[in-house]
Amino acid sequence: MKKIYIGFSKPTTKLPLFAWLIQFVEKTPYDHVYIGIEEPMYNNYMIFQASKEMVNLYNPDIFAQTNKTIKEYELSCTDDQYKDIWLFAINNLGTPYGLSQDFGILISKIFKTKQLFSNKTKEEICSELAARVCNILGIKINEDFDLIDPKEMDKILQDAKVRQVL
Repeated sequence: MKKIYIGFSKPTTKLPLFAWLIQFVEKTPYDHVYIGIEEPMYNNYMIFQASKEMVNLYNPDIFAQTNKTIKEYELSCTDDQYKDIWLFAINNLGTPYGLSQDFGILISKIFKTKQLFSNKTKEEICSELAARVCNILGIKINEDFDLIDPKEMDKILQDAKVRQVL
């Protein structure tokens, strides 16, 4: 069995205004969700995420230079699930970040309205990626993946009784 990690973080850079806005609206100490996945060749973990305007993979040491992990969950996966997650990651690298989707979620939360911006094009946000990975792992998610924010992703993992390691 392989391990997959879903973590919640915040930036350590100066003036991360959008991150602060997400934390303020959500009332959470984090604004970002990432997936830690073991790289198959050298068995190092990579950070799979939607950030910096696209879906990408980061070396965890480089990620840690500008981000602080607040919370992390550990999930087990079968060899087939592991392959499916890597295929999903590879097929989505470079996919644009859904900034309008992110703004739409925030606006709908601030004004308590329906999500205003639909995700008509192929774009991803961080918590949407995590929801898709959870779906591959068999965690039941009843919401539209496009509308899941970091706080809701955290609740999904808690409700699924996923083991928190940090």
